[in-house]
Amino acid sequence: MKTKITLFTIILAMIGLSNFANAQWVHTTGITNVNGVSTSFISDGTNIYAGTARKTSGNGGGGVFVSTDNGSSWTQSNTGLTNLNVLSLAISGVNIFAGTDQGGVFLSTNSGGSWTKVNTGLTDSVVNALAINGNNIYAGTKNNGVFVSSNNGTSWVALGQTGMTNHYVYSLAITGSAIIAGTGNGVCVSTDNGTNWTLTSLIGTAHQVTTLALSGTTIFAGCTGSPGPGVFYSNDNGVTWAATGLTAGNIPSLAANSTSVFAATSGQYVKLSTDNGVTWTTPSHSPMDYITSSVAIIGTNVFAGDDTYNGLVWKRPLSEMVTGIESPITHSGVEVYPNPSSGKFIINSQITKGEVSVYNGLGENIYQSSLSSLQFTLDISSKPRGIYFVKISDGEKIYLNKIIVQ
Repeated sequence: MKTKITLFTIILAMIGLSNFANAQWVHTTGITNVNGVSTSFISDGTNIYAGTARKTSGNGGGGVFVSTDNGSSWTQSNTGLTNLNVLSLAISGVNIFAGTDQGGVFLSTNSGGSWTKVNTGLTDSVVNALAINGNNIYAGTKNNGVFVSSNNGTSWVALGQTGMTNHYVYSLAITGSAIIAGTGNGVCVSTDNGTNWTLTSLIGTAHQVTTLALSGTTIFAGCTGSPGPGVFYSNDNGVTWAATGLTAGNIPSLAANSTSVFAATSGQYVKLSTDNGVTWTTPSHSPMDYITSSVAIIGTNVFAGDDTYNGLVWKRPLSEMVTGIESPITHSGVEVYPNPSSGKFIINSQITKGEVSVYNGLGENIYQSSLSSLQFTLDISSKPRGIYFVKISDGEKIYLNKIIVQ
């Protein structure tokens, strides 16, 4: 007997996928009342780590929290961490580094169980950003530019500052042979291991570059300041920059993968772009509050730190945010079968003109084709086994469903 499954359907009366009514963030537990906001997230593949730092009006952050259940709950882990205002996190193998406000850098080699200060040669105690490239660890500081350590933080050396007109480094990124530094006066790039820097076209007092993110060969920069904050992009290793479609709002954090860019905003919720920054949408935000301090993509989930709830952390599946699937509604006009299958599916649909798209669990578009008949064969048998999401669109209505390749 032929096995059928009715296609889950969401009919949207607007352009885009991410505004449908029922989708929302889930509040995780364990990070609360720490008088701080979650500033950064990293993962070692088993555990997830969240750094917290004080609010503007607060007395102190909560240090580092660890989750062993994919971010659903968190436990404070601060043994030896004498400064609890954690501004940045980075990981290299078993080594976890925490950059703090007024405490320099701390190192944990036991999954956050204990921490040791590693500041020899580091003459600036405010470490806003950390980045790792091979054996080198780079630290972006408040007043003294960028430092590097090649021995797991045992000692630090200041990089050159020639060409860096502002030494307040908010953010760092490594792409190829280039070190990208987001400063209080735009973006600086070094291609000689930090000896010399070039001030790029993204400059000006309005462009305090608080965050950087990489998506393939594209670099995104989130800025604060007035006038002119928002998100910018570069396709030439940071040499030249142009504005994306998000031209308003202070941007404390960006996260990106190969198909999606998320922006944490101060006053406009989390924003999402799936077209390399050309357009942005607001995935349903309830019950998240209005101000987010950080955003990260870890595995198949998106995490966000909420500035207004004393450091609360929110979590949401990446695929749900990109495709809009959360509370599907059955519809008899479209069917997909067999499901599960080895990767070949038959689509019977009343739509004769439209598009068929398939997303993986990370929200990446892995298949797209035109729909031109009432019956269509979808073949993704070359893809790994797992759960995927099929979208059928005729320009006005969008039909969504989970399909399983086994």
